[in-house]
Amino acid sequence: MNGRDLRNKSAMCAALASHLRSLVMYADLCRPEDLRAPGSHAHSELEHEAAMTHEGWGERPVAASQQDLMLRVAAHLDHLIAYAMRVEHDVVTPFALESIARTAIECAARAAWLLDAPDALSRVGRWA
Repeated sequence: MNGRDLRNKSAMCAALASHLRSLVMYADLCRPEDLRAPGSHAHSELEHEAAMTHEGWGERPVAASQQDLMLRVAAHLDHLIAYAMRVEHDVVTPFALESIARTAIECAARAAWLLDAPDALSRVGRWA
């Protein structure tokens, strides 16, 4: 492996790290309920949850949709970390890089679709 390959890998991992930092902006939706800032967007969604109960959505549809979002972001991060480890440190895994990347993208796409909902009711509908 030559120096140029290492620079490209380092640049890619730096871009991944930047992406991971940008996900922190959505951290409040991904925090456990007791750790959310009072008055935050996620907290206010939960305060209005009772009005969104719907047969088939369960008793806590807003909390469930937020937890689903949290799990998708966590899975996305796990796959990006695995991808970065594999590339930066040549860690051998039984999975092809393309498989790791595809799963990371699928998790991110679903999370982005949930986050793009105009309001909590729409997000719950998309989740359901």
